[in-house]
Amino acid sequence: MAGIPLKPIMLGQKRFSFRGWQARLIASRKFQKWAAQFPVTRRLVRREGEALFDLLAGFCHSQILMALVKFDIPTILMSGPRTIDLLAAQSNVPPERMVILLRAGAALGILKSRNGKKYALTRTGAALVGVPGLPQMIQHHDVLYRDLADPVAFFKDEVDTELAN
Repeated sequence: MAGIPLKPIMLGQKRFSFRGWQARLIASRKFQKWAAQFPVTRRLVRREGEALFDLLAGFCHSQILMALVKFDIPTILMSGPRTIDLLAAQSNVPPERMVILLRAGAALGILKSRNGKKYALTRTGAALVGVPGLPQMIQHHDVLYRDLADPVAFFKDEVDTELAN
């Protein structure tokens, strides 16, 4: 593991903490590569990598969920599977764009594809409709996301927010 900082770094007479050393070690690309290949740490590395990816994907997931709710797709599908064209027409969305949304909903486990031509609700999708107030809560996040359009300005308290009004 040449090139991996195994010794704590000294700065003048002050010694960095163990946590700082650990953070630098874990941030090292060489260490990451080694840990991903070492049998004892491989599983942990994969799990933590997946968790990090989930954090990154969370915003996209919430936007897909919001679009499904705003277009009322889960409620429409409560009466049974529908074609892409029918859902597109009912939502006033071009079919080629609707198929993207429906595939995304299927990837989230809310919808399921029937031969690629029809879509239906999963049990999770049905629960989304059945939980009182859940669709309204999802739509309410629209205001929060507008407030967070510039997260740096938001946390510096440099913008007026809709939620505060």
